Amino acid sequence: MADLNENLARLTSVRTEMEGGVIVGGLENRGIKATMSGVYTTNFRAEAPGGVEILVAEHELAKAQKALVEIQEENDHI
Repeated sequence: MADLNENLARLTSVRTEMEGGVIVGGLENRGIKATMSGVYTTNFRAEAPGGVEILVAEHELAKAQKALVEIQEENDHI
């Protein structure tokens, strides 16, 4: 998970927590810390308008963007 004390940047937004989990897992498998935002609201499950945001450390954004393309290609069959 990305360190919340770092400056975070939005990598992408997806519609579901499951999609977000695939991306976060793929990033972390490549050594890039990532987290999701918009999954929970005040401890209750909620459908967050606009989807789930994938956040990474600002200094890893370019590396994460390249990795995202690979992750999407690897999971295109899903």
